[in-house]
Amino acid sequence: MSNISLLEINKQTWDLFEFMVLSEKRRNLLLLLLDSPKTLSEIREALLVTSSGIIPQIRKMEDYKLIYQKERKHVLTEMGKVLAEYLQNFQKIQLIFGKDIKFWNEHNISVIPHDFRLKLHELGNYEIIKSTPTDLFRPNNEYMKNLLKARWIKGVSSVLQENFLENIGVIADKNVCNSIIFKKEILENLKETQKENLKKYLNYKNTSIMVCDEKIEIDFTVTDFFLSIRLFLEDGTYDFHQNILSFDESAIIWGKELFSYYEERSRNVRI
Repeated sequence: MSNISLLEINKQTWDLFEFMVLSEKRRNLLLLLLDSPKTLSEIREALLVTSSGIIPQIRKMEDYKLIYQKERKHVLTEMGKVLAEYLQNFQKIQLIFGKDIKFWNEHNISVIPHDFRLKLHELGNYEIIKSTPTDLFRPNNEYMKNLLKARWIKGVSSVLQENFLENIGVIADKNVCNSIIFKKEILENLKETQKENLKKYLNYKNTSIMVCDEKIEIDFTVTDFFLSIRLFLEDGTYDFHQNILSFDESAIIWGKELFSYYEERSRNVRI
């Protein structure tokens, strides 16, 4: 490595990037082989190409050590697999942002922990529930309708919403296991304004309240069948009028892992 200049390394990196990005056939082939090794005839059929159109690309990818042949099938090398997985995730995140680029540009996503921002593609086939002139409370109503069907609930709250503890009490009465993490300022507010309700909630055996001293600027709830997220706008205003809703399994896993991230940084509440 010491004999290779930084310029040469950058050129090698750019050459590989350019090699993959500038060819739709090579990108499609890389993603196809990520699924499983394929024969030439299977590649032709899947990509709707001719032998003369794809064989030169196969040879070039072999030269870059991205694929090789084994028992008449074309197989990704380990480096090829890594590139294919990153390319696949890049395409997924393009779909996530492209679905409503105005929404993502208007909201502050920098508050989402770094590793979870990199996995926003896990939101999958999400929907943005928005208020309308005739139904201002549509996001909250849709949220509560689904919440009341949940078998377990995990949530992180950075904003104190009206009737929050009462709603949680209704859920607790149904013997639904639920865990809520508040940021410190919210908990202090609850202790001052709703101390008795907070005590009542803490007495439920199927519930837990935690407080996180670290900065939280995202609200989300994950359950056994959906994930709901609310973000702040770029100007720092909490967006009551739009929330992200996804029923995809990948989104639920993402939400559970994000909850665990905050849980590790939180402590149980005692009054």
